[in-house]
Amino acid sequence: MTCDCSSICCGARIESALPDTVAGIVDPFMAKWLRLVPSWCHILRLRYDSELKHTATIIGKPEYRDAVLTFGPQIADALGDDDVERVVVHELLHLHQEQSRDVFLEALEFIPEGPFRETFRTRYHYANEGAVCDLTRCFTGWL
Repeated sequence: MTCDCSSICCGARIESALPDTVAGIVDPFMAKWLRLVPSWCHILRLRYDSELKHTATIIGKPEYRDAVLTFGPQIADALGDDDVERVVVHELLHLHQEQSRDVFLEALEFIPEGPFRETFRTRYHYANEGAVCDLTRCFTGWL
């Protein structure tokens, strides 16, 4: 699957290693929302991990121009289409935070271990997650 929307599109290519059952659930939403992939991401790899504790997780590596979106067993367990769509949108939107996350992690190295560092890390996590949740609501119309 490759994004085929407008010229301002991400141009990302999907390499899927999903089991057929999971691909059948996820693929329609990946096709619909692939345009959310940032332009730095040229390859988006889809994986399944039966041990994953979360519904899904994404790791982007802007320096390598790729990302890995991993789905866990919860994606196939009683989630309705609306929920699966929200998960896909949410995870893809996290890719837009990767470059600022890299800067944050580099800055964190200059802060000594201790309560301030942990507070800083926690506050960043909540701010990041909150922004992605709000954007997910905006894109999916879910409030």
